[in-house]
Amino acid sequence: MNIDWLVALYERSPIAIGFSRDGVTLEVNARYLDLFGHERVEELRGRSVLEQIAPAHRDEISARIRSRRRGDPQVEERYESHGLRADGKEFPIALTVRRVVLADGPLTVAIVEDLTERHRTQAALADALELRRSFMEASGIGLLAYRESGACVLANDAVSRLVGGTREQLTGQNFRQIPSWAASGLLEAALEALESGQHQRREVHLKTTFGMELWVDCSLSPFWSQGERHLLLTMVDTTERVMADRALRAAEERSRAEREHLDQLRDQFLSIAAHELRTPVTVIKTHVQLMERRAPGGHDEREGQAFAVIRRQCDRLNRLVQDLLEVSRLQLGRMTLQQRPIELASLIEKVIQAMHALSERHPLKIEVSARPHVRGDAERIEQVMMNLLDNAIRYSPQGGEITVQVRLVGDEARVEVTDQGLGIPAELQPRIFERFFRAHAGSSFDYGGLGVGLNVSKSIVELHAGRLWFESQEGSGSTFHLALPLEPTPS
Repeated sequence: MNIDWLVALYERSPIAIGFSRDGVTLEVNARYLDLFGHERVEELRGRSVLEQIAPAHRDEISARIRSRRRGDPQVEERYESHGLRADGKEFPIALTVRRVVLADGPLTVAIVEDLTERHRTQAALADALELRRSFMEASGIGLLAYRESGACVLANDAVSRLVGGTREQLTGQNFRQIPSWAASGLLEAALEALESGQHQRREVHLKTTFGMELWVDCSLSPFWSQGERHLLLTMVDTTERVMADRALRAAEERSRAEREHLDQLRDQFLSIAAHELRTPVTVIKTHVQLMERRAPGGHDEREGQAFAVIRRQCDRLNRLVQDLLEVSRLQLGRMTLQQRPIELASLIEKVIQAMHALSERHPLKIEVSARPHVRGDAERIEQVMMNLLDNAIRYSPQGGEITVQVRLVGDEARVEVTDQGLGIPAELQPRIFERFFRAHAGSSFDYGGLGVGLNVSKSIVELHAGRLWFESQEGSGSTFHLALPLEPTPS
């Protein structure tokens, strides 16, 4: 082999190489000089190799040199130490030392590797592992690792506090043989994770060694280590959340039951009150009518006005009683329909004719583009229309035209009642069909009533398999839409 080629390889090698005899440096290559911070070989040649070793490690290196001279076979060829650069800075190194016997005597060849970057990486990894361990302990997250065979190889302190037992006891367990795993479904999830290689998550009910019952959120993740499949289990105690959820659901159930009970009591009261009021109202109205027949217009003007006031208030009370009775019938499921074919446009024209006298400031206009036939209870549909028109008049205090459109849309008969009144505030619109809800209650536009008209109307429409809805903008009026299925055509 060409000796020049070997010399060039030695001098340009990226590996630091040095030659010494009897502990004295003879020759080093360029990488060696660079590693130890020297510029020329003469700075090291003839000087003790110990000068290139950090003071704290020189005794150890001296002992190795003496052992090598004696030919001790137990001396390791590779070991780690700390070098000393020309500027006095220490750095970690790995030394591989070989003794070569030449014609002019034994020679020691040393290959030096800088471990600074490796140590820095190892330190960073150690810090990361310690940080993770500290986090896992501080967070209270239980951590267990198992081999595929079921043997536990890792358990942290948090899981010991969670389920009981020492870390040594936990690492001695096999998850395939833990009764609580099988009973809670955790074993099934673990086997599924190992078989599929996919992450599994379960919230399970466990009993600890202390006899306490816990709810635990378990995450199971398969992973490979040293050529063997393992399973990582993290456990988070969710007992407080589960118990809080249960308590909240129980409280909601109690609240719902109480509301239902109160609604029941209220409905019973309203039903009784309506029946009890109906008789005296009828008696009062009958006696007023009798007195008016005996003295038409009253004995004087004031008496005649009093008769009129009593009659109007009796009519108002009668309407309230009827509303209460309707609500009671709906709640008890006792509202029945006398259904027959109805020509819807004619029925509505009849209702409008009856309503004309209620307010001269609200012209009622009807637009009929079709005369569809529906099947239903004429009195009930009249009741719905009168309620919609009454509301349109009542909540249009400035007057204005009220339009009723009758038309055919697909397989439905449509009626639309449009006013130019107050409109309904957007935030109150979702509640407009609620029983006893009045959108303008407590305002200057509160015109009384029980707030049951729309609720009853919607129920009547739905009993006819129809729909009732509305569109409204506060200050710009409202449009209520009524849709009823058409009367089937005889085949």
